[in-house]
Parts: sequence; structure tokens; C-alpha cells
Amino acid sequence: MAVVMKTLVTLVFTIFLVISWVHCRTMSTISPGLGIEESEKCFKFNPCVRGGDRGCTVFCRRQRGGYLFGTCTKTACCCVGR
Repeated sequence: MAVVMKTLVTLVFTIFLVISWVHCRTMSTISPGLGIEESEKCFKFNPCVRGGDRGCTVFCRRQRGGYLFGTCTKTACCCVGR
């Protein structure tokens, strides 16, 4: 009975490993913008308090560096661009 249980556990872990590996491989090869580098910079000034993501995006587009949009975190506004 112990041999069957060990074999079953090994089989389940192997299946999880293969599924996660395949999932990661397909996501990275299909993702759009492959080869385009994007930079992210977070600012302590936080327009997210009053304007949310929209306020953060407006703030980011006004900054130098060609930022495309902004996202809010708990403590900062992070700008993403090329």
C-alpha cells in the first residue's frame, strides 16, 4: 500500500510540474510585444489617492520618458513606458 501511495504522489507532482511548465512556455511565446522593452518607474507622489489609475496615467504622460500609462499601488504611482 505504501508503494502505491508513493507512486500516486510522484505521479501527481509530475503532472503538476508538466502542466505548469507548459503553461509558462505557452504564455511567454504568445504574449504580444515580445522583444519590446518596457521600463517601469514608481513615484512617491501619489495621484492615485484622488484620481485612481486615470489620475496616475495623466501624471505619467506628463512626465519625461515617454510613459504610456500608469498603475496605482498601495503607496505609489508606477509609470510604464518604452
